Amino acid sequence: MRLAPGLFLVLLLLLAAAPARAAEVDGSFGSGGSVTLRSLGPDVLARAVAVQPDGRIVAATDNGGGLTVLRFTSRGRLDRSFGTRGHVTVAVPGAFAAAARDVAVFRDGRIIVAGFADTSGAGTRRLAVARLLPGGDLDPSFGTDGVAVVGPEGSDVEAIALGSEGEVVLAGSIARGPRTAVLVMRLLADATPDPGFGSGRVVTSDSVRLAGRARDVLVLPGGAVALAASTEPDVSARGTFIAARLTAAGAFDTSFNVDGVVRVLTTRRRLTGGGAAAIVPGPGGRLVLAGTVRAAHTVDQAVVLRLTGSGGLDRSFGRRGSVQLTAPHRGSLRLGALARGHGGSLVAGGSARGSAAVLRVSGRGHGARLSLLALGHPPGGRRRASLIDALAIARDGRILTGGGVTGRRNVFPTLARLLAH
Repeated sequence: MRLAPGLFLVLLLLLAAAPARAAEVDGSFGSGGSVTLRSLGPDVLARAVAVQPDGRIVAATDNGGGLTVLRFTSRGRLDRSFGTRGHVTVAVPGAFAAAARDVAVFRDGRIIVAGFADTSGAGTRRLAVARLLPGGDLDPSFGTDGVAVVGPEGSDVEAIALGSEGEVVLAGSIARGPRTAVLVMRLLADATPDPGFGSGRVVTSDSVRLAGRARDVLVLPGGAVALAASTEPDVSARGTFIAARLTAAGAFDTSFNVDGVVRVLTTRRRLTGGGAAAIVPGPGGRLVLAGTVRAAHTVDQAVVLRLTGSGGLDRSFGRRGSVQLTAPHRGSLRLGALARGHGGSLVAGGSARGSAAVLRVSGRGHGARLSLLALGHPPGGRRRASLIDALAIARDGRILTGGGVTGRRNVFPTLARLLAH
């Protein structure tokens, strides 16, 4: 029997969106494929994850009180040679509160962690950055005894990226009355704000009239910088994906859609906390973005799209430039992380129907496959929901995820590893 084309497409989407088989989770990692950190307290997420060249895994959590970094062996056990039994919490001098947002690893094993610090006691934030030696001690050649607080008051960081000469690019936002503007800074290897980047060592999006925040950042060949931006978490907006590109000197790149900013309207329906959340490089200078928009019937829809080097929508990718997918049975699907795997394949992570969600597509946007995963082991054993907030790809192609699991009342940070297939 030959199926009608429309019915065949529906069946393909249902099969692609089927819940993950147990074989997709790497059972050799942690406990049955995941690790849940209960000692850090409740309502904490693993906000970032990175893989060292030797296979060890570094994660950052937002438990507050400092910039917290953990390191695990390749088997998912806390690496007791790092810090204090696998943990390091960097106290930011003079800060009333601080928490980590992102982490990155240098080739020599040093670790950069960045987050926010409230140095006023009134909730006014600045950017806090620390560099650790491979064993977890603070690197005295960075900032003041390993720590630097930079940026103007009212600034916040969401993502970091490393340059080829040890520079650190920080991306986030800065307060502008009731709204925010995008903020980018570049630090030299000793944590000094780079005087050759932007105006007054800071780049903001005021000149291009872009409100919102940078969600993710890349350092491109030659030192250029690319961003994925969206509105603030509590602002409702149409489904517009925003990318920006800066020159190595910190100017908005006029060869990228004239003013350096691309806005791709995917839907006119409004959504709070939607838009582009992650960015990775594509082939030939292209850029790939992932995030969330509002589809019909108040359902959230995952979107992965690709831009050309000049900022146009790359219509050779997916279906006319994008891949759009909802969860099975008209369920909402949200994406918050994106990684580029071997051969240019793409892996995105988020949440759907109370489960952690992993979306895999080819480098050309074909063969979309959605897996729904029950990750993590909360206290008491009752898992209500799982989510993925960060992704990293190991050298062998296995996928590391960071996020959280919800128990009866609280969220606990969770890491997991998936097989490469």
